[in-house]
Amino acid sequence: MSEHTHVKDLLSRSQKGEAELRKSHPEIMRLRRELSVAVNGDGVVSAKVKELISIGIAIFSRCEFCIAYHVKTSFQKGVTKDELIESAFVATQFGGGPSMSYLSATLLECIKEVYGE
Repeated sequence: MSEHTHVKDLLSRSQKGEAELRKSHPEIMRLRRELSVAVNGDGVVSAKVKELISIGIAIFSRCEFCIAYHVKTSFQKGVTKDELIESAFVATQFGGGPSMSYLSATLLECIKEVYGE
C-alpha cells in the first residue's frame, strides 16, 4: 500500500481530533467505537460488503474524511478498485452531480494513493 499526502493528511487530522475527543468525552467515544466494531464486522452481511456500502454513503455524503478512511479499510478487507468505483456509481444515482464530483476527484485520488498507481 502506498499512501501519499492527501489520504495521510485526512486520516491524520481525523485521528488527532478523535484523540482529543477521547480525552474530553471518553465514555461517548468508547461507546461509539464499540458500536462501530459491532456494526462493521462480519455478520449476515460480510465486512467487505459493509465497506462497499460505506463507500456509497461517503460519496453520497460528500465526506472526504470518510472516503479516505473507507478506501483504506476497503483495501485491507480485499475490496477491489472496480468494486469501490461501481459502488460509488450507485451513490451517484441518489446524489447526482455533486456525488459524481467526489467519485471522479476524491475517490479516484484516494484509490490511486492507497492501491498504488
